[in-house]
Amino acid sequence: LRCLNTTGEMLAAQNYTWGGHAESPAPDTACLIACQDNSDCNHFSVFYNSTTEEVQCELFEECNSCSLKESDTSFESKFIPHEQTVSLKDGWTTTSKYGDSYIHTRITQVVPGVKTPFAIDGHDFNVKIPKKDEKAKCIVWGDPCISSKFVGCSFGEYFDAYEKSVTMLNQLSEVDDSFDCFIMLGDNFYDSDGRVTVSFWKRLSLAAKSKPLIYILGNHDICK
Repeated sequence: LRCLNTTGEMLAAQNYTWGGHAESPAPDTACLIACQDNSDCNHFSVFYNSTTEEVQCELFEECNSCSLKESDTSFESKFIPHEQTVSLKDGWTTTSKYGDSYIHTRITQVVPGVKTPFAIDGHDFNVKIPKKDEKAKCIVWGDPCISSKFVGCSFGEYFDAYEKSVTMLNQLSEVDDSFDCFIMLGDNFYDSDGRVTVSFWKRLSLAAKSKPLIYILGNHDICK
């Protein structure tokens, strides 16, 4: 679907040839970054032709509606939610610019070895940490490269790192005391605007997200 702005003009447009491969960022990444760099841009539309590898990029401040021109009906067109990380399809796609991300923290007390109940944003769950001087069983995860949205990630796609990681964490979390914490060693999502990170955490169950998280930032986790 292509963005239509009935109340104002298009902010900018550019055409380029992707010429990438499995180890390159996605065809729409250059357009996404152009929207990021434009403070007035809130939406961008991309037309991709996988045969010629030509890409058409359009930036918009407002997107009142979406439409498909008759001349473009030879290509499959599909709306892609902002957090989705699948490969770009032929045709027009319109994406909303991802907003600023925030982490809210608070120091609270839990009793080691005992399930401590919490209620956050309407969700009730328990958090449990090991008793003092007891061993902890943790899943250690580093540099998984689960998406080629912003960097080349051929091995991540080959090994299906995204789906297998989500399935592993969700299934293990259903087994009581299967693991105590989740450690991320850095270069975790190669994410330039938050969409890959949000997509991953949305797929995790409440039980998985209730496990204590030890998070180390790598150089690819820090955006300018």
